[in-house]
Order: sequence, then C-alpha cells, then structure tokens
Amino acid sequence: SALTSIAIPNLVTSIGSSAFSNATSLTSITFGTGSQLATIGIYAFYGTTVLNSITFGANSQLNSIGDYAFYKATNLTTIAIPDTVISIGDHAFRAAEALTSIAIPDTLTSIGEWAFYGTTSLTSVTFGENSLLTSIGEYAFQYATSLTSITIPNSVTSIEKYAFRYTYNLASITIPDSVNIGDQAFYNISTNPTVYVRDVSPVTFEEF
Repeated sequence: SALTSIAIPNLVTSIGSSAFSNATSLTSITFGTGSQLATIGIYAFYGTTVLNSITFGANSQLNSIGDYAFYKATNLTTIAIPDTVISIGDHAFRAAEALTSIAIPDTLTSIGEWAFYGTTSLTSVTFGENSLLTSIGEYAFQYATSLTSITIPNSVTSIEKYAFRYTYNLASITIPDSVNIGDQAFYNISTNPTVYVRDVSPVTFEEF
C-alpha cells in the first residue's frame, strides 16, 4: 500500500491477475522503450485510486488490456494506448472518473463490455482512419456524461445494447450505414441529437 511508482523492466512479458490491485499509493507506472509486455492481466491495477500517469515507451509490444485492469483507477486522466493493442477487456477502465480523453489505436478489434462505463469526465474518443475495430460492447460508454460527439469508424459492424446509454450530452453521432445497433444503445442522450449516417463507398453523409 506504500508503493508510489513502478518501472516495469523491458523483459517482462505479462503482468498477472491482481498483481498491483489496491496499490492505493501508486501514482505512476512506466513501461520502457521496447517493452516486451504483451498482456496486462485481469484486475492488474484495480483500485489504484491515485494513479495518474501511465507511460508506454516507443516500440511497445502490448496487445491486450485485461478485464477490470484499471477499474476504479479514479484519478487517471489520460492514457496513450500503444498502437499494438488488439483488445480492451470488459470493465477495463470502468469508473476511471478523471479520464478525459482516449485514442483508440487502429489495431484494436474490440472494446469490451462496460470498458469505459462511468468515465464521467471523458470528452474525447478518437478512432484512427484505418481502424480495425468491429464491435463496441454492451454498456461500453454508459454514463460517459461529458461526451458530446462520437464518430464511429467504418469498420464497426456492431454497437451492442446500452453502449452509449445515459451519455446525456452526446449531441452529434456519425455512424456507418451498415452498423447493427443494439437495444437502447443511444438511450437517453442529448435532446434532439444530430445523427450522420455515412455510406462508405463512396463516402457520403445523410443527416437525421
């Protein structure tokens, strides 16, 4: 409980389940240049309530962030997810209440259920132009109450139920025309939102 910072050696390939869970004094984590870390396990940094800095060096090999990995990391404001990450697990950043922005790398194929649930300070979610992401899980951004606009990349084929429910200030939505939208995916968002449906070939927009 007194641990305040940690630098993960480059040869470490995985962080196991609950490895730093409830490290309540931990403020920073550093992964060096060329880090071979591939997996952050479930609950790895659960309950690290004062964690505010996560640094990944260049050429990181990280490819998965496990379920609940940063759940209740309530002081985390930003994280630069390496462009090698393939999956973000269920509840991975749930209740990261101070998180203000997130950039989704092109390599990501799925955002798990409840992944960013309750990220009430989140104002920006950025997807790359060549995103491989195909699905946004159930409850993924529910209660992201500071989010005002979202542009879903062309690759997404499924937005699961309740994904953006109760994002009260979400006023602008851009989605591809072929996406499957689950029950109440956009329930109780901003009054009279603007929705742009994008036909991806050729790229045109229709407003509703």
